[in-house]
Amino acid sequence: MVDAVEHFRTVDVGVDPPAGVYRIKGRVAVATGRGVRGYVVHVVGRSVHVTSAPARETRSELVAIGMHLDVDAVRARVEHALRPDQAPDAAGFARLQRHRRLSA
Repeated sequence: MVDAVEHFRTVDVGVDPPAGVYRIKGRVAVATGRGVRGYVVHVVGRSVHVTSAPARETRSELVAIGMHLDVDAVRARVEHALRPDQAPDAAGFARLQRHRRLSA
């Protein structure tokens, strides 16, 4: 678990999940210019669903589910997806918001 992340690699891990992963779910707290926003992420196959989480969400955690996983490789990808960046990524935030709108 990581406190508010400022990046959107979470979308990347959902769109291109690690080998053997067929489901990813969890929540992500994203630091924006207007404060922290929480999102709930569900990935099944290649389908990515993002919804807004309650405002009090301040932690990020993802669970990857699959068969015959390389646990170390999956853990590394998920941890990388949740690692904070030095600066907010406007293009990445736009991608996250696009997935949220498409999930409605």
